[in-house]
Amino acid sequence: MQQGLPDWDPLPGNVDLLVGELPSPTMHPKVGIEVKSRTHSHKLGETPYDIFKMAALRRVSGVEATYLVVAATLTAFSSSEPGAALFNTPLGASEDWHLLYFIQEWRSEWAALLADSSGKPQRVPRLLPLELVCIEEVPAFPGWEIRALRVENQVTEWWLVFGADGWPTHLDPEPWEGGPRQIADDDLRPTDVPPPDSEEGEIHRFALSIDGYAREGNRSNCARLANNAGQRWDRTGELPSELRALRSCLFFRATTRTSQRLRLR
Repeated sequence: MQQGLPDWDPLPGNVDLLVGELPSPTMHPKVGIEVKSRTHSHKLGETPYDIFKMAALRRVSGVEATYLVVAATLTAFSSSEPGAALFNTPLGASEDWHLLYFIQEWRSEWAALLADSSGKPQRVPRLLPLELVCIEEVPAFPGWEIRALRVENQVTEWWLVFGADGWPTHLDPEPWEGGPRQIADDDLRPTDVPPPDSEEGEIHRFALSIDGYAREGNRSNCARLANNAGQRWDRTGELPSELRALRSCLFFRATTRTSQRLRLR
């Protein structure tokens, strides 16, 4: 390539496959592909690193598309293994993922990646569109599939910023300027929770003290959690027992049942 990947220092390893213009495709890439095979456990947990890498390549002048192609067993793709959820979205539907979720949810996998890799991202977009574009069986290896994610990277001014150690440091710019004070679950106190006789607006404001979409990865995950909880409530009168789930459900209901517009970035 004529230029290195933007937003990385040190740079990661070479891209597995580049398709570009003659006479030197690697100097004038049009399409970039990272390839991974889950020949042993936890390989799916490495996919965020490859996604960040492809997102950077997508910003290089002349590059038209970037992909992450993974071969794994159907059992692995269908499991709760870190990274598997990225390959279980509806085929052909683009989903905006909050990239901080990858690191918060799969923290140990990210730590292992940093230990094994010299390249480190300086920043990545807060939101990244990912689209599952291919699911193919592997006839020579029964029970295996190849799944491909298309990685987009729209021009953005909203970033997740990393330190020199490869760990996130902050969001740039602050996404809740002028909005409700954000309260982590561990910092939540009884005095922060509106009493039962509160006005609806006060309850909505408390609901926005977390970003449910970011903490559940994307809007679809948050919606699924809230809708399943609602169905359970209708059947049994029971609510989720975990604070995280309760607050994500409240966030989703507040953002879908009110005309209030959020300044979510």
